[in-house]
Amino acid sequence: MVTFVLRRIAVFPKALPRWSVLTLAALMIVSSLVCSASQAQTRLRWGAGFQISGHTSEGVGLGLRGRVAIPVKSDLSVAFGTAVVGHVFKGRDDAVYVMDPQFSVIVTLPGERRVPYFMAGMGAYLPLSESASSDAAPFFHAGFGWVWSLQESTLFLEFNPALSIEKSSIAGIFPLRAGLIF
Repeated sequence: MVTFVLRRIAVFPKALPRWSVLTLAALMIVSSLVCSASQAQTRLRWGAGFQISGHTSEGVGLGLRGRVAIPVKSDLSVAFGTAVVGHVFKGRDDAVYVMDPQFSVIVTLPGERRVPYFMAGMGAYLPLSESASSDAAPFFHAGFGWVWSLQESTLFLEFNPALSIEKSSIAGIFPLRAGLIF
């Protein structure tokens, strides 16, 4: 299994147009430079949760998501996260497992109890199973969510649809996520 995953990741850059790989690398470098100056202002936040994801060719899947967010300003942060989703409703033999790392910019709006936020960015759709009907592809995402403050952590709920640009077509990814931010 590990060898298969490494093979899929090694093939991934060949499946992308050169401009998208360079754009993703440039965004990550610029964001890391911007964020290092702001780390003294506020602390790093990380979260974990569950994801229900719909894909136009793979169907519905369930998975786990993790994300690390670094504040740039009080209402702006950059984040990197990934999920592992299993599209298992067709049975064990036809199950498709997918990893979807993504880079996001998150803008938090003012609020009291329930605080809304918007997010947008880019990422990669990486099938980990040989039975996947889609190849590795870049995607662009834009979504919204809400956070509720608890005593020492925060509850989040978000919808973050993405448009995956495959070799000869476009696919939609529709994740609904819920979890905790620490």
